[in-house]
Amino acid sequence: MNELFKYFSKTYPNDILSFTGYSIDGWKYLREKILELSDKYNVKIDEKAIEYVIDWTKKKRKLFNKSRKIISDKYPDKHYYVYSYL
Repeated sequence: MNELFKYFSKTYPNDILSFTGYSIDGWKYLREKILELSDKYNVKIDEKAIEYVIDWTKKKRKLFNKSRKIISDKYPDKHYYVYSYL
């Protein structure tokens, strides 16, 4: 990921790096690094919430909904999640 952000910052300095939706593990383990590298390389990102869940549990549903709230709050002009989150 470091090389991706490094390359993107040099090659597309005025563009936005868009990501697809996260998996549960991606949200829990990769998102923090993505945000860190975005700051480090001054790369604007556009990310989505959790979209890929294979086996639902109450805990995963709660994280799924929380991710939608975080992304909706972070990108208020985007309308990725038009339904309410619980």
